[in-house]
Amino acid sequence: TCIGYIRVAQLFLVAMKYDGDLYLPEPSLYTIKAILILDQDGNRLITKYYDATFPSVREQRQFEKTLFSKTSKNNAEIILLDGVTAVFRSSVDLYFYVVGSNQENELILYSALTALY
Repeated sequence: TCIGYIRVAQLFLVAMKYDGDLYLPEPSLYTIKAILILDQDGNRLITKYYDATFPSVREQRQFEKTLFSKTSKNNAEIILLDGVTAVFRSSVDLYFYVVGSNQENELILYSALTALY
């Protein structure tokens, strides 16, 4: 999709010259911040948060509510929201989300979503 190509271009722009060496973010195994499955009303069915981006249940539910309201009527598959990147798919009455950092590669997140979906 077009948004994915734009994000890949942005990732290349993030790579900067620093003292003659190419600087890239350090690779990490902790690329996924959360996996969410919500129902057609935006209520959580299954959620798993893997870091402290949203430490309390209240903050998690607020994020889920905001995320659902932005994506429930959207045809795109990628959204940047509250400093995180989320990829999502919907099926009849379920919404599947994989959330990563705002500098995360969407292709990796999308691969995880495809495995989940």
